[in-house]
Amino acid sequence: MATTEKGYRVVPLDDVKVGLSFFPEGEAAGRERLDVRGDLGISAFGINAVRIPGAGALVREHTEVAFGSSGQEELYIVLNGSATFVLDGEEVETAPGSLVYVRPEVRRSAVASDEGTTLLIVGGTPGRAY
Repeated sequence: MATTEKGYRVVPLDDVKVGLSFFPEGEAAGRERLDVRGDLGISAFGINAVRIPGAGALVREHTEVAFGSSGQEELYIVLNGSATFVLDGEEVETAPGSLVYVRPEVRRSAVASDEGTTLLIVGGTPGRAY
């Protein structure tokens, strides 16, 4: 990792520390949640990455309007590999470089189709700083 006094950092994704997973024990074996926001000290928006060495669950099924949710919009960026998203019951296949924007009320989940699939996830609540 490199920190400069110029107000920026350049960090390879492989150097970002692994954070807590939101999957129950035994589910999505090998899945890693990379704590991009915490590692870089980002406070203006939510951003993290998830990756899985084989095929398997990347994003658990959820919406952002349930009790305790922040109502955030999310943008999923497929960095490598591919994933199948289920968005309000509709399956959507994605390839590397795909952008998947999801409004808070949409029920979503994602499963890696290829080994080594990595998603970058950016989120924020409209009208509110993270």
